This record gives sequence, structure tokens and C-alpha cells, in this order.
Amino acid sequence: MKKILITGCSSGFGFDSAKYLAEKRHHVYATMRNVNGKNLEAASSLKEFATFNDFKNRCAGNGCYIR
Repeated sequence: MKKILITGCSSGFGFDSAKYLAEKRHHVYATMRNVNGKNLEAASSLKEFATFNDFKNRCAGNGCYIR
């Protein structure tokens, strides 16, 4: 099991990679901008397979998802 950081998880390869690797039981750190704005739907979808933690100070103002 590895710890993996993926940025840009609101859509496309970032979202799919985070989901796939989490399903393979890796610890995935998935980040995106605007988690309470235009990316709210993607952020909610990530919560199905990741735990939300609010690290705004550590992620330059962005929410972070950690599994």
C-alpha cells in the first residue's frame, strides 16, 4: 500500500486515478480547487471513497480529501 498525492481531482484523469487507486487500497490524497463552488459535485463524489479533511492552511486555500 502506497501513499499517493493527486492534484486536479475534480474531473478527468485526476478523479479517475484517485478513485481507481483508492479502490486498490492505496492511501490517496486527492486535492481540487473550489470544493464548495463549481467542484461541489465532484467533491461529494470523492467522499464516497475518501474521507474529507479540511486542510485549508496546508493546501493553499483548497480543501483536501484523504483516504
